[in-house]
Amino acid sequence: MNSTDESQRKLGLELGLGGYTFVLCKEAFVCFVHCTGRMTAVGFLFGPVSHVWYGYLDRWMPLANISTVLKKVLVDQAVAGPVFLAYFFAGKN
Repeated sequence: MNSTDESQRKLGLELGLGGYTFVLCKEAFVCFVHCTGRMTAVGFLFGPVSHVWYGYLDRWMPLANISTVLKKVLVDQAVAGPVFLAYFFAGKN
């Protein structure tokens, strides 16, 4: 197992447990398994998609100077930001 696989599993687990903990605190220890399951699924899918996206950005803009980093951030926020945000909120509903 490489570190990317491990970090993807951790992200899915953290999102799932975070949703579970929030529900426990908010709803007086009532567990909504379907909400927790959806957030866990979103987390498990976020990892591979993010890995491919940031790998593509690194191949497309390989330099590590300040100008390139700012361009990567701009492209990431303009292209992937809305897509990832919509995906996250779709998983919550």
